[in-house]
Amino acid sequence: KKINDLIGQYKERSADVTRISSVVPNKKNAAEIISTVEAVSQQTGLQLVEISMGESNSQQQELQKVFIELGLVGSYQSLTTFLDLIENNLRLIDVVEINSSQAGTSISALNFRIKANAYYLNVE
Repeated sequence: KKINDLIGQYKERSADVTRISSVVPNKKNAAEIISTVEAVSQQTGLQLVEISMGESNSQQQELQKVFIELGLVGSYQSLTTFLDLIENNLRLIDVVEINSSQAGTSISALNFRIKANAYYLNVE
Protein backbone atom coordinates (compact mmCIF):
# COMPACT_ATOMS: atom_id res chain seq x y z
CA LYS A 1 0.00 0.00 0.00
CA LYS A 2 2.79 2.49 0.87
CA ILE A 3 4.52 1.80 -2.43
CA ASN A 4 1.29 2.54 -4.29
CA ASP A 5 0.91 5.76 -2.30
CA LEU A 6 4.46 6.80 -3.21
CA ILE A 7 3.86 5.97 -6.87
CA GLY A 8 0.69 8.06 -6.77
CA GLN A 9 2.52 11.01 -5.19
CA TYR A 10 5.28 10.76 -7.79
CA LYS A 11 2.73 10.77 -10.63
CA GLU A 12 0.99 13.79 -9.10
CA ARG A 13 4.28 15.68 -8.95
CA SER A 14 5.85 14.49 -12.18
CA ALA A 15 5.23 17.88 -13.81
CA ASP A 16 7.10 19.57 -10.93
CA VAL A 17 9.97 17.09 -11.23
CA THR A 18 10.20 17.75 -14.98
CA ARG A 19 10.17 21.52 -14.45
CA ILE A 20 12.88 21.38 -11.77
CA SER A 21 15.09 19.15 -13.92
CA SER A 22 14.73 21.72 -16.73
CA VAL A 23 16.06 24.52 -14.51
CA VAL A 24 19.23 22.60 -13.65
CA PRO A 25 19.36 19.51 -15.88
CA ASN A 26 21.47 16.44 -15.16
CA LYS A 27 23.64 16.86 -18.26
CA LYS A 28 25.43 19.71 -20.01
CA ASN A 29 23.19 19.73 -23.13
CA ALA A 30 25.12 22.36 -25.11
CA ALA A 31 22.70 22.06 -28.04
CA GLU A 32 19.79 23.10 -25.82
CA ILE A 33 21.73 26.11 -24.49
CA ILE A 34 22.64 27.23 -28.01
CA SER A 35 19.07 26.70 -29.21
CA THR A 36 17.71 28.79 -26.32
CA VAL A 37 20.14 31.66 -26.96
CA GLU A 38 19.39 31.62 -30.72
CA ALA A 39 15.63 31.61 -30.14
CA VAL A 40 15.77 34.46 -27.62
CA SER A 41 18.05 36.57 -29.83
CA GLN A 42 15.69 36.07 -32.81
CA GLN A 43 12.67 37.05 -30.68
CA THR A 44 14.35 40.29 -29.63
CA GLY A 45 15.83 41.29 -32.98
CA LEU A 46 19.43 40.90 -31.83
CA GLN A 47 21.84 39.36 -34.30
CA LEU A 48 23.84 36.52 -32.73
CA VAL A 49 27.28 36.79 -34.33
CA GLU A 50 29.32 34.60 -32.00
CA ILE A 51 28.84 32.01 -29.29
CA SER A 52 31.49 30.10 -27.40
CA MET A 53 31.20 27.71 -24.49
CA GLY A 54 33.48 26.07 -21.95
CA GLU A 55 33.03 24.24 -18.70
CA SER A 56 34.53 24.11 -15.24
CA ASN A 57 37.06 21.37 -14.62
CA SER A 58 35.88 20.58 -11.11
CA GLN A 59 34.38 17.12 -11.41
CA GLN A 60 34.20 16.84 -7.61
CA GLN A 61 31.29 19.26 -7.27
CA GLU A 62 27.73 18.16 -7.83
CA LEU A 63 26.71 21.45 -9.50
CA GLN A 64 28.72 22.04 -12.70
CA LYS A 65 29.06 25.35 -14.53
CA VAL A 66 29.03 25.96 -18.29
CA PHE A 67 30.65 29.25 -19.34
CA ILE A 68 28.92 31.02 -22.23
CA GLU A 69 30.22 34.03 -24.16
CA LEU A 70 27.95 35.72 -26.70
CA GLY A 71 28.57 38.32 -29.39
CA LEU A 72 25.38 40.19 -30.29
CA VAL A 73 24.54 43.21 -32.44
CA GLY A 74 21.42 45.33 -32.02
CA SER A 75 19.75 48.12 -30.10
CA TYR A 76 19.84 48.79 -26.38
CA GLN A 77 16.09 48.10 -26.20
CA SER A 78 16.62 44.71 -27.82
CA LEU A 79 19.31 43.93 -25.25
CA THR A 80 17.03 44.74 -22.31
CA THR A 81 14.31 42.53 -23.80
CA PHE A 82 16.90 39.76 -24.38
CA LEU A 83 17.98 39.97 -20.73
CA ASP A 84 14.36 39.84 -19.53
CA LEU A 85 13.71 36.71 -21.60
CA ILE A 86 16.92 35.03 -20.40
CA GLU A 87 15.99 35.88 -16.80
CA ASN A 88 12.54 34.31 -17.21
CA ASN A 89 13.78 31.33 -19.20
CA LEU A 90 13.18 27.94 -17.64
CA ARG A 91 16.88 26.98 -17.77
CA LEU A 92 18.93 28.81 -15.15
CA ILE A 93 21.37 31.19 -16.90
CA ASP A 94 23.26 33.83 -14.91
CA VAL A 95 24.57 36.84 -16.83
CA VAL A 96 27.81 37.89 -15.15
CA GLU A 97 29.21 40.56 -17.49
CA ILE A 98 28.01 42.81 -20.31
CA ASN A 99 30.21 45.02 -22.48
CA SER A 100 29.00 47.26 -25.29
CA SER A 101 30.51 49.33 -28.06
CA GLN A 102 29.19 51.21 -31.06
CA ALA A 103 28.73 49.05 -34.15
CA GLY A 104 30.35 50.82 -37.10
CA THR A 105 28.80 54.10 -38.17
CA SER A 106 25.21 53.30 -37.13
CA ILE A 107 24.07 55.30 -34.12
CA SER A 108 21.39 52.82 -33.00
CA ALA A 109 23.34 49.57 -33.52
CA LEU A 110 25.59 48.38 -30.71
CA ASN A 111 27.96 45.44 -30.29
CA PHE A 112 27.36 43.49 -27.09
CA ARG A 113 29.62 40.92 -25.41
CA ILE A 114 27.79 38.92 -22.79
CA LYS A 115 29.40 36.45 -20.41
CA ALA A 116 27.05 34.08 -18.64
CA ASN A 117 26.92 30.78 -16.76
CA ALA A 118 24.50 27.90 -17.12
CA TYR A 119 24.45 24.97 -14.73
CA TYR A 120 23.89 21.23 -14.68
CA LEU A 121 24.10 18.46 -12.12
CA ASN A 122 27.08 16.12 -12.16
CA VAL A 123 25.18 12.84 -11.80
CA GLU A 124 27.26 9.70 -11.90
